[in-house]
This record gives sequence, C-alpha cells and structure tokens, in this order.
Amino acid sequence: MSGSNPARIDLSVSPEPIFQMTTRYWVSKTLMSAVELEVFTKLSGNRHVTFDEIQNYILEMDKRPAEVFVTALVSLGLLEVAKMEDNDTNKQKQYSNSQLSEVYLDKNKPTYIGDFIGMFLYLFMASFNCSAFLL
Repeated sequence: MSGSNPARIDLSVSPEPIFQMTTRYWVSKTLMSAVELEVFTKLSGNRHVTFDEIQNYILEMDKRPAEVFVTALVSLGLLEVAKMEDNDTNKQKQYSNSQLSEVYLDKNKPTYIGDFIGMFLYLFMASFNCSAFLL
C-alpha cells in the first residue's frame, strides 16, 4: 500500500450524532440529579428565584458547581431565565420552571414522572454495571 494515494475523507458528514451519543448520559444524569434534589418541586407554582436563592436554598451547594448545574438545566430547557428589575433598577436574573418541568417534574402534580425517570436510570445503570463484569 505504500506509495498509493490515501483515501479521500468526506468531511461533509458531521460528527454531531457521535457527540450527542457521548453526552446523553450526562443529560440523563443532570435530569435525575435535579429530580432527586426536587428542584422543580421547590420552584413550582411559577416561582421565580435568583441564582443565590437556587444555590443556597434549593441546591445547597458551592457557587461554581451550582452555576454549572443551573446552566445545564437552562440549556436543557428545564429552567427558564428572565431578567427582572430589582429595587436599584439593576437587572437581575430570575430562574423558574419551564412549562415542561412545571407539568411533569413537580412531585405534587398528578402528571409527575420523576419516579419513572429514577427507575429507568437505576435499571440502566444496574445493567451497565453488570455488563462491565462480563468483559
């Protein structure tokens, strides 16, 4: 094969589907963590809170991990962010449930599916852990 022309690589196809496959676990784990922490239940009823309130009273975690977690929930469409004016006419971000999380991820609603999500993730991880022993 030496001296032959290397095969041309078609770069018109995107690697995006592979990256999406790689990150699906992170997405499901982020969702499950928020369900376990009852983020959506604590924000139910169209409640709007500041980042400090989410960090200190809902998540109860350090600032940097809370920023990453809240940003992930916003990017997944589970939390919404709006800028509200405070007393000093400064704009401050306010976070609330998206319609999706308000309807399906509030423990107090009959439409709650958080238990199903937890069961599904638990079963997936149990089968994943068992298959690791077979290798």
